[in-house]
Order: sequence, then C-alpha cells, then structure tokens
Amino acid sequence: MEDSVFDIPLLLDEISQYLSESDLRNCVCVSRIWSARFIPILWRTVDLSNNKLTYNLNTFRKGRTHVRTIKVGSLWFFEAISGARGHKYPFRFRFPNLRSLQWAFCYLGLQDPGSIDLALDFFKAHSTLQDISFEFDTITPELIATLDKSNLPALKSFSLIGGEEIKGDTS
Repeated sequence: MEDSVFDIPLLLDEISQYLSESDLRNCVCVSRIWSARFIPILWRTVDLSNNKLTYNLNTFRKGRTHVRTIKVGSLWFFEAISGARGHKYPFRFRFPNLRSLQWAFCYLGLQDPGSIDLALDFFKAHSTLQDISFEFDTITPELIATLDKSNLPALKSFSLIGGEEIKGDTS
C-alpha cells in the first residue's frame, strides 16, 4: 500500500485547518481511511455556544475521546450529559481528553441552586481541564471558591470575563 499525504500527521493538521466543519464531515464520508483520519479533527472542538444540540447524545458518546475543547452557552449541556435535571447521577459519559471549556453567558447559582453542584461535578469528572473561560453576567462566590487546584490539578488558565459577582454567604 502506498503512503498518502494523510499518513503524515503534521500535513493532515495543516490541511484540515483550512477546512470548514461541513468540509470535514464530507471528508469523513469519502472512505474508511479518510474517516479514520478526519474524525479526530472534526471532533477536536465542539461548539455548542448557540445552545442547540446538533449532535445526539449517542454521537457524543462515540466522539468523546477526540474532544479537546467544548464551547457552551448555558447549563443545558451539563444537564443533558448528566442524565437528568436532578443530576445526582454520575455523568453518562466523560470526555477523557478534554483540555478547554469555554462557557459563555453564565447565570450560575441564581435560577437553579443546583447549577453550581452540576458544574462542579463536571469539573471534578474532567480533571484533565487545563483552561476554563467563563463569560458571565452574574456568578456566585461559591463557584469561584471551589475552582481550585484540589479539584482541577491540571488547570493552568482560568479567566472570568464580564458582569458582576453576586455577594453570597461565604462562611
């Protein structure tokens, strides 16, 4: 069998960065070989910031090992993968190679007191997280206080952008 340009990982990465998500999906459909090469690239960043689940949960389960970055816009994503709104269940599945979480438009702890617990459960289940970015309108001090090195040993970067901190009982 002849070697292909796709056998060289750096070239594959270089080529794929110029392809749209639609183009990557088309590449996956060309052949089994192309599918094996392009699926990890297609799944590298999952953008759910529009609050629409464009992937069904079974698809997430299959592609989860390739996910490095997740961009979300609200709590619904965590509720969906936790299994139930009550979320006292372990997450249905984890993203073992997740490195970055970008979360926009957070209203943590205000509408649903369990939202802090849900977010923390997700963080604890994903100790590989190195970068967390919150773009928020309001956030509670309880969440900030619990995002420390003991919960996220790999964390290198944590940024809060926007709004105001809601003063709460910190005792």
